Parts: sequence; C-alpha cells; structure tokens
Amino acid sequence: MKATIQFVLKMFIVFLVSTILVGAQKKPDGDNGKQPAFLVLEKGKLTLIDENGKNLKKIKIKDPVFDFVWVDPTTVFYSVLKKKTLQIFKLDPVSEAVKKIAEIKSTSNNTKYWMEGDEFSMSFIKKMLYVKCDYYEEFPYGFLPKKVYEIDPGSGKNRIIEMDQFFAIQSDTTSAETTKPEPDAGLAKIRAAIQVNSDCELEYTGADGRTKVITKTTDEKIREDGYDCVSFDVLPGGKKVIFFVFGGVGDFIHGPVYLVNLDGSQQKRIIDDVVDGPFVFAIEGSGKIFNIRNKDKSRDLISFKDDNSAVVLRTGIKKIEPCRKIVWTFSF
Repeated sequence: MKATIQFVLKMFIVFLVSTILVGAQKKPDGDNGKQPAFLVLEKGKLTLIDENGKNLKKIKIKDPVFDFVWVDPTTVFYSVLKKKTLQIFKLDPVSEAVKKIAEIKSTSNNTKYWMEGDEFSMSFIKKMLYVKCDYYEEFPYGFLPKKVYEIDPGSGKNRIIEMDQFFAIQSDTTSAETTKPEPDAGLAKIRAAIQVNSDCELEYTGADGRTKVITKTTDEKIREDGYDCVSFDVLPGGKKVIFFVFGGVGDFIHGPVYLVNLDGSQQKRIIDDVVDGPFVFAIEGSGKIFNIRNKDKSRDLISFKDDNSAVVLRTGIKKIEPCRKIVWTFSF
C-alpha cells in the first residue's frame, strides 16, 4: 500500500515538472489575438482556450488526437492511435505545422497498453519525449504504467525503459529546463505571521501585534507523524489564504480544502476531498487561481470568485495543460 502511494506521488511530481515551464519568446495567439491560457483535449480535438475557459483557436488535425504534452509556445507533441501503433507528431501551435517523428508499437496483447488522456502519460524531460505504456489496474488507484517509451524527437529513435529508470531520469532534471515559482517576499512575510493553533485552526498576527483566529472548521482533524493537521499558503496578492485540513491516509491522502480572506471572512470549502483536485495554481499574466477537478471520465477547469466560491469554467475535458508559466502552486 505505502509503495503504491509513493508511486502515485512520483507520478504527480512528473506532472509538476512537465507543467512548470520556462516561457518562450514567441507566443501563440488565438484567432482573436488573445494569448492562450490552456491547451485542452476534448473528443479527439485540441483547442487553445483563454483563462475564462472560452475557445480561442481550434487546432486543425485530421485524425483524432489520442494524447498530447505541451512543451513550449511553439512545441506540442501529440499522438494518434492506429490499431496497436501510436504515431507521434510534433506540432507548432502558431503555424499549425505538423511533423511525424516516430511510431511506437504495443509489445503485448494488453488492451490497456496505451492510456488515453492520462495527465501523466506523456512528458518532455531533458529534450527527450516519454510515453508511458503497458498499463495495469491496481484498485483503488486505477491504471498504472509498467514501462515507458523514450523517444528522441530529433531522430525518432526510441527504446523501452522501466519505470525506475524513468523516475531516476525525472528526479535528475536540472533547473535549466524547468523553473519553479520564485518565492515572493511579501507573501513570505504574511505566511510567517500565520500559525496553526492547538485546535488546528489558523491564527494571524497583524502589523498591530494583535492575533486573531481566521478559520473555523468542524472537520475531524488528525495529527500523524509526517503530516500537519492543517497546511496552508497565502494566495498571490496577499489577501486570501488557502488551507487543507488533513483527514487521514487510506488509499490516498484525504481531506477538504478551503479559501478564506486574511481577515477571517468569507471562508468557503472549495474542494470536498483533495484527491479530486490535488493541485491549485496560478499562471503568468492572470489574476485567477485554478484547480483541475477530476471526474470519472473527464476533468473540469475550476476558478474562484471574489467571495471565494468555486466557478466551473469548462467541463468535459479529457486532458488539459497550461500554456503559460506557473507562478504559484499549492499542492498537498
């Protein structure tokens, strides 16, 4: 059980590495000239959308897209499934130029050898493309890969490697290829003024030296070795706090997530269970924060109003990746 949880956590780290990207000089524009915020896969089609979830540009691709990974504003890799063969293409979202770079084949009779739209299934690390394969089902975690195809986009040469090899490559990724959000001194100062009290509520000490409890939750809070009963961060702008109430570890880490104003007002539960949407983030050039909410067979793109309530921006998404640099994250 513990080993499988660690495996899933490693998969999530891969997602963070592949989505916290260095911005490029050339930026793709939608049909209306706006800079895209996300690239989504829906019903076999790729679409650039804005930060409100609205269409900007539908990419013209003849065959249904099986999967994709966003690399930078002029590079997307996507796949098309032909029987047991996965055809790999390189796409420039600006010009819509497409180049076929490789074909990789199933090496077994496993009907789940390829996994469509899995948020972790394709990644780009150290100038190499990785496609996970040979999936197996392990309850309650769903389908997990046994192996990975490593593809050189320049030559098309490829090989199959084991998951342990892939994790070693991923963990050795240098900061030259990815950039983590830089710490904000102002937010750090506010964060330092917030403490978790003995009742597992958050207290904020203002500039006047007065301390006030700013959260009020009725959830069962658990203290265990290696886990805080409450974890929190300050949102960009310094006026709101996001916090996670630790409810325990079973198949995954569980517990609700809340938003509250720094003065303790307008506390709202934004995620009932963190397993449904374990990644809240902000992207460059947007005043919004986002959450990708997992559903049975699709995903929703979520943002939040001024009163801290959640708003659904787009539904029915098979896969979604940000087109801009991630500048702030809160994960659990």
